[in-house]
Amino acid sequence: MFENEVFAGVPEMLAALQASSKKLFVATSKVQVYTEKILKHFNLSGCFDGVYGSEVDGRRDNKADLIRHILASESLSSQETFMVGDRKYDITGAKENNCLAAGVTYGYGSTEELMKAGADYLCHSPHEVANLFAPVRLREITCP
Repeated sequence: MFENEVFAGVPEMLAALQASSKKLFVATSKVQVYTEKILKHFNLSGCFDGVYGSEVDGRRDNKADLIRHILASESLSSQETFMVGDRKYDITGAKENNCLAAGVTYGYGSTEELMKAGADYLCHSPHEVANLFAPVRLREITCP
């Protein structure tokens, strides 16, 4: 569960987005209780307004269903919601919910996969993600 690492620049990106008053949520197909432990382990829990994932019994492991659940639970407008993800499931899940989607090429998916899925934007670094939503100069800041 902890045999991974945070991509360089992600903590600074999250802090910059949070400082710009953006509401940030995790939307993962991974089991929610494990995701919460991983975020805590890497000191990222304070960066998010909410964490949503699948249930141990498999409920909400479909990204479109999960995004729909988050939109309803948080009373979010799909027209004002942006999904940032590294796989086609993130992009298609956003599109099925009428959300914009940014594909990140520094993750596990390829540029081709993200574009084929219909990404509205491609970001090649966490700095590009931060600038897409909150044009700021990234610096060493941390989430609460």
